[in-house]
Amino acid sequence: PLAPETIRLPAGDGVTLHARHWVNPDARHTILYFSGNGEELSDLAGYLPEYVRRGFSVLTYEYRGYGHTGGTPGEAAAYA
Repeated sequence: PLAPETIRLPAGDGVTLHARHWVNPDARHTILYFSGNGEELSDLAGYLPEYVRRGFSVLTYEYRGYGHTGGTPGEAAAYA
């Protein structure tokens, strides 16, 4: 299931990307995290909060065709 913190980002082609933003209110920097092949938001929740504890905010999203994000995976989809 999607976490309550999930952000839904509508893309221009009609696909809704699912993202998470772990916020550290004291952070001076935000890490834009591009996951590895086949990772979903639920996989990342186990270790990305460690970056928040170390002083950063973190923003990440699921690629098309992974997790709850629609569409079909592929190189062109990743660029889109």
